[in-house]
Amino acid sequence: MTGVLGMLALLAGDDIGPVHHQRVETARRSAEGLLVLLDDILDFSKLESGKCVVDEANCDPAQIAAAVIELLRPNAEAKGLVLSMHMGPSMPEAAVTDAARLRQILFNLIGNAIKFTASGQVSVRAQRGADLPGDRYLLEFEVEDTGIGIAPEIIPTLFHHFTQADSSITRTYGGSGLGLAISKRLCELLGGTISVTSTPGKGSVFRFGVAVRAGDVAALRVEPSADDGAAASRLPPLRILVVDDNAVNQQVVGGLLTRAGHRVVTVDSGPAAVAAINGAASDRFDVVLMDVQMPGMDGLTATGHIRALPPPQNSVPVIALTAHASNSSRVECLGAGMNGFVTKPVRLRSLLDEIALVLALPERQAPEPLLDTGQVDELTASLSPDAWQRIIASFEDSAGAEIERIGDALKSGLSPARAAHTLKGCAWNTGAICLGNLAKQLETAPPAEAQRLAVGLRPLLQRTTTALLASSRSHAEA
Repeated sequence: MTGVLGMLALLAGDDIGPVHHQRVETARRSAEGLLVLLDDILDFSKLESGKCVVDEANCDPAQIAAAVIELLRPNAEAKGLVLSMHMGPSMPEAAVTDAARLRQILFNLIGNAIKFTASGQVSVRAQRGADLPGDRYLLEFEVEDTGIGIAPEIIPTLFHHFTQADSSITRTYGGSGLGLAISKRLCELLGGTISVTSTPGKGSVFRFGVAVRAGDVAALRVEPSADDGAAASRLPPLRILVVDDNAVNQQVVGGLLTRAGHRVVTVDSGPAAVAAINGAASDRFDVVLMDVQMPGMDGLTATGHIRALPPPQNSVPVIALTAHASNSSRVECLGAGMNGFVTKPVRLRSLLDEIALVLALPERQAPEPLLDTGQVDELTASLSPDAWQRIIASFEDSAGAEIERIGDALKSGLSPARAAHTLKGCAWNTGAICLGNLAKQLETAPPAEAQRLAVGLRPLLQRTTTALLASSRSHAEA
């Protein structure tokens, strides 16, 4: 689907005339419909096999609902429908839940309501529900429409997979018959339930709840908000390495980026990527787009080899390109030393936004010294060259272990504060001021910010160790 949608995007940008452009647009809509069907089948398969993991984090549930509504508003306006949202006064400003799963439930239900409503309105309401054991409570949502309604005899089986009211529904409205079954499973996964009341010819009301914990409003307010589209539009012409074992994917991503004004080099394997970066001393790459799943050396391993190269090649930003959109996949990629994460099929705007964010990391805008030279000078003056090298080796091992603990904590939805505190002290004592300062930020960072900051830990440790070893050689020569 990456190849199909990507090639259609390239065609749409060519001067092909209005008739062919309409045909391309029809093909694109068909491909997008097929992608939705494939996503539904994959989601249901994961839910059936018990492999769907809950990734809880601090979020604003009202903002999630508003974002879904804005995304679907063009569909409603195209049919002349009024799409409205009302958050009750008891609705919390912050809650801890799986934001992606909540978004998926709302997208399914609101999307269905618009699809099955020819005229009138679709209303979304939410409020805080009853308290639950274990410091949790229910968030309750309603999605009401003035659509075709559902016959009473159909309702008992409505949330079964591959169920729609009758075969004409599929022919008229399309769909996989999995959306409501997936929504039911997701509600149960999040500790809630889902139900419906309906009158044929007058409309339906879907009600669902999810169990949440109290969130941190202050943490949400300090998370950065960037004008991603504006950032992407300000990107200068870049030299970009695209790594993918699939020739079609190379053409798609390379074509989209070339059209956006960038210079692109493509390679088809992890070893070729490492060799290209290692040999790019005179004309360095600004960013690497790395396919994660490749035969032989995968993208995670290739990134590790890149981070082991000598500076400055080892610090090139690497962005993962993957079909796996889960938070655990993101953490795995970032833990391997990657700096960003884009899911397939690749959309140019999302890709450029991620590149802009990665290249705009604070440490890239205003790099601070890797080492506290005063601390390093004091240590090297007090220790023999052999003793200093042993301290560097011990620091590398200890810092690496704490970075591993930070990654494990974030992957499990836990606070990395304890490991970050230990890393901070270890780094500052050894003179690794930049790494220590980054660890200090991690101690108190909210979840989303912590995920972003943790991206730089391992590559920063490698650069710091290289600088410390250089100070060790200078000490020995002196």
